[in-house]
Amino acid sequence: MSYVLRVLKFRSYFSTAARSFINNSSIIERSLYFKLPIQLGPAKICQRTFGFQHSQPKDDFINASRDKTLESDFQFLDSILERGSFLNKKTLENIITKASYADEITPSQAVFLLSCCGNASILESRATRRKLVSRVWKIYQDKGLPLDISHYNAFLQILVETEAEFSPLEFLATLEEKNIKPNRITYSRLIAKFCQKGDIDGANKILEHMKNNGLEINEYIFSSLILGNARANDLDGALAVVDIMKQNKINNGPDTYAALIQAYAEHKKFDEIDAVLSDVKKELLSENLLLEIVCSLVSRCSPSVIEKVIDSLENKENMPLALIRQTCSHMIFAGHDELAYKLFKKIPRNENQNFIGSFFPKLMATAGNDLYKVVKYCDDLRKNGYNIISFENALESYLQDH
Repeated sequence: MSYVLRVLKFRSYFSTAARSFINNSSIIERSLYFKLPIQLGPAKICQRTFGFQHSQPKDDFINASRDKTLESDFQFLDSILERGSFLNKKTLENIITKASYADEITPSQAVFLLSCCGNASILESRATRRKLVSRVWKIYQDKGLPLDISHYNAFLQILVETEAEFSPLEFLATLEEKNIKPNRITYSRLIAKFCQKGDIDGANKILEHMKNNGLEINEYIFSSLILGNARANDLDGALAVVDIMKQNKINNGPDTYAALIQAYAEHKKFDEIDAVLSDVKKELLSENLLLEIVCSLVSRCSPSVIEKVIDSLENKENMPLALIRQTCSHMIFAGHDELAYKLFKKIPRNENQNFIGSFFPKLMATAGNDLYKVVKYCDDLRKNGYNIISFENALESYLQDH
């Protein structure tokens, strides 16, 4: 019953919004909208009016392949990712359920399924991704799968990305207990976890392990230390890390710049943020770098700081749509939809192009935003010529998720 009410509520808002602009639409546009069959169910509305099925094609594929090996399902997931799309919760849950009953999961499949719970499913919240990866990990434990360091690193990466609560030292102790040797990736992620909390003493303990194993420190680790010192209320210590990088001829990358901006933001040094952005421009670094910086800052800094970086972006034809989409998804799920829309409108387009970025209305609907807000963005996208089928995109996404 709750499903029916939600669909009817969205359909009501959608229909009202649609009627509001029908009178101002062209004859061709009206031919699409005025036949909206309000009396029909959601599946028929989608099929007759918009030309797509309400059913879950991804889930149908998975259900239809229960008598096949997991390989066919993983190939399907891989094809989704190769198209630059993201995985949704329902698709992953079906795959995970099937994996729990599988007689065999190969080592490569085990790593792949873990990684699917990370940025591959970025449209889902951090809490959801934590639950998904924890469920996968429990299945592996229950099945007694032979796991190596690649599996632990994949699991660890998602724990750090989603800021899960765990003890890095206990994680390291578990590896030692199982006689699994950590590598630089393992240590770098454990350091990142300590630095998230400003625990420099803990990070130094991991650095000591790296030193004993003859492992070099890379930019990712240095950037973690910049943030860690800043969060330990030692901005001078954070800047000292930058000096050490220069001494070791390690170039600043997106991780370093994002860490610096975040460090300055957390200490209310906004003029210094402008200086960092100026340095990025002076060094003629790509717009991709600035986008990566924005993506890194979404969950860390205030909207005003993120907006500074977005404003420094120039509208260029070669701006990577996939990276813009990923960054927008981060912002929308963090509640910064206005900033996401500002970034979205940086996408270059010509006068004759009236369909770009179907991902934006889909993201707004998927993220569970207020329906009035979703309709507002859809209407603006259509009126300004960004996406003339924005309402269809949003409704499709909403029905798939409910």
